Amino acid sequence: EVAKTKIIVDPGHGGDDFGTKVGTVIEKIVNLKTSEYVAALLKKNGYDVQMTRKKDVYVSLADRVEIANRSKASLMVSIHFNAAQSKDAEGLEIFYYKDPVQQRKTSSKNLADAVMKKVLDITKARSRGVKSGNFCVIRDTTIPAILVEGGFLTNERELEKIRQDQYLKSLAQGIVDGIEAYLKVGLK
Repeated sequence: EVAKTKIIVDPGHGGDDFGTKVGTVIEKIVNLKTSEYVAALLKKNGYDVQMTRKKDVYVSLADRVEIANRSKASLMVSIHFNAAQSKDAEGLEIFYYKDPVQQRKTSSKNLADAVMKKVLDITKARSRGVKSGNFCVIRDTTIPAILVEGGFLTNERELEKIRQDQYLKSLAQGIVDGIEAYLKVGLK
């Protein structure tokens, strides 16, 4: 039997760490819900999926990194939602780490580009671009890794979309389509 491609899905925050909170919408909950949709779609498509948390529990950044690095997975996607001082800030951002190891940097950027393209195709959301970032979960991991910011809870229009499961499902579908596009091209 062919070994299944393994993918780490990392729902940001959890437990005492709420992430962003706007009214009744709490980032840690939306992160988990979106991650569950991503994991379910990946499993349906035959991938082996490991989540860094499956419940509303606190998992330290160091533990998330260790899970990813021990996993022998092909890649990791960390899922978050955004906040800003300005209520006008809107759109998706995807971060990768400019790793000194050239191959990991290239793989992570290619993954970020592929996911951004597919997510925009499906959701028609605004793009704030693929950017390099210095977040622990993408910096300290040894496998290709990206951090998806799926929109701003602080933007009224975007929050309205994010409240809807159907929108989160379409976001998840875009993330999965992007992962598959990246894996197919063999950019890993």
